[in-house]
Amino acid sequence: MHNEKRLEVAILATMFPSSSRPVYGTFVYECIKQITARCHFEVFSPTPWVPKLAFVPQRWASLLTLPRTEVFHSVTVHRPRFLAFLRRLSFSFWGTSYYSSIKHLIKPGSFDLIHAHQVYPDGYAACLAKKYIKIPVIITIHGELSNPELNSISVKRKVKYALNTADKVIIIGKFQKDLCLQLGLYNEKKLVNIPNGFDTEMFYPNDLIRMRSELGIPQRPKILCYVGHLYPPKGLSYLIKAIKSVVEKNRDILLCIVGDGPLKEELQDLTVSLKLSDNVLFVGQKERHEIPKWMNACDVFVLPSIKEGFPTVIPEALACGKPVVSTNIFGIPDIINSRNVGILVPPGNIKELAEAISKAIDIQWDSDIIIKKAEEYTWQSISMRLIECYEQVQFEFNSKQRTQS
Repeated sequence: MHNEKRLEVAILATMFPSSSRPVYGTFVYECIKQITARCHFEVFSPTPWVPKLAFVPQRWASLLTLPRTEVFHSVTVHRPRFLAFLRRLSFSFWGTSYYSSIKHLIKPGSFDLIHAHQVYPDGYAACLAKKYIKIPVIITIHGELSNPELNSISVKRKVKYALNTADKVIIIGKFQKDLCLQLGLYNEKKLVNIPNGFDTEMFYPNDLIRMRSELGIPQRPKILCYVGHLYPPKGLSYLIKAIKSVVEKNRDILLCIVGDGPLKEELQDLTVSLKLSDNVLFVGQKERHEIPKWMNACDVFVLPSIKEGFPTVIPEALACGKPVVSTNIFGIPDIINSRNVGILVPPGNIKELAEAISKAIDIQWDSDIIIKKAEEYTWQSISMRLIECYEQVQFEFNSKQRTQS
C-alpha cells in the first residue's frame, strides 16, 4: 500500500504553535515534522475573532495580532478568523463558522486528505468540507471529550455527525473508545489507537548532579518535579497537601513546580499557609528546551491530575529515566502499566498520593526499564503508524470511489 507520491495533507487544528505562542499545540507540529518526507502539509488554524472591547480578556484579544498566514518552521499556516464572541452562547455555532472561514482556502483537487485535530469544532468543519471537496477525513481525538461544552444537544449532534462521517478516528488512548461509542459512533472499526509521542532529541537521560548544579537547586534532598499548567484539572492543591504529609514524617524533599497559570498565587498562598516554603519551589514558566533539565534533576516525576487526556509529559519524564507518580485516570494507565515505571493512585486522594511519593523516593528504580518503556512513544515510531493510517485511508477511499463510479 506504500505510495511513492507525497501525500498532500490539509491539517485542521485550532491548537497549533505560532511565532508568538511557540509551545501551543506543539504535539500537532511535532508529529507532522517527522513525516514531511512522505507528506506535504498545509495547516489551517482558524483563530477566534472577538471585538476589541474593554471587557474582552487580553488572552482572547491578543489572538487578533496573529498573522493570517505565516511559515512556522517551514510549514505554511493559515489563520483565518472565525466568529467566537461570547463563547457560551456561540460555541454550538463554532463548527459552522470555522468551516466558513476555511472553505475558500481548501480547494478541490489541492489535497489528498484532511486530518483534523479535535472532534469539535475542527473535526466537524472537516466533515463539512468533505462533502464539498470529496476527499477522506481523519479526526484525532485529544482531551476534548471531557469538555462539558460538548454536552449541549446541538453540539452533541455535531460531534456524532463528525465521528460517523470521518473515514478514521484516531484515539490517543484505549480509554477513549467507550467515550466515542457513548457519543454516537456507530462503527468502532473506524477507531485507530495512535498516542502522542515525544522528541528523543530533547528528552533523554542526563547527569542528575550536573543538572541540579546548572539549575542552582540543592543536591541533598530528594527532588520531585511537576511540569505543566497551573490550573484546576492538574490537581496541584492535592499534591501540595500531600507534600505536607510527607514532610511531617521527617522526609527531606523538595517539589519543583515548573509552569504558570491562573492558580499560581492561590497555590503559593497554600504553600505558605502549610509552612512549606522550604519544600516547594515555584520555578515559573520555562522555555521548551529547558524542561528536560528539570526532569533530569529530579528523583521522581509527579502528575496529580484529576482530569487528563494522554499527557505527553509522562513519556518525556520516562525518557529521562524518571519514575512517575500519577493518577489512575483516562490515558495515564495506558502508559504507567507496570510497577517498574511508576505508581498510580486515585485522583484527589491526598493520603494515597503522600504514601506513593514516600514509597517512590525510597525505591531503587531501574532506569533502563523506565527508558525502555518510553521508547514506545517516540515520535519516530508514532509517526510511522500515522503515515500507515494516511495511506490506508486514501487507498480505501479511492477504492470506494472507483467502485461507485
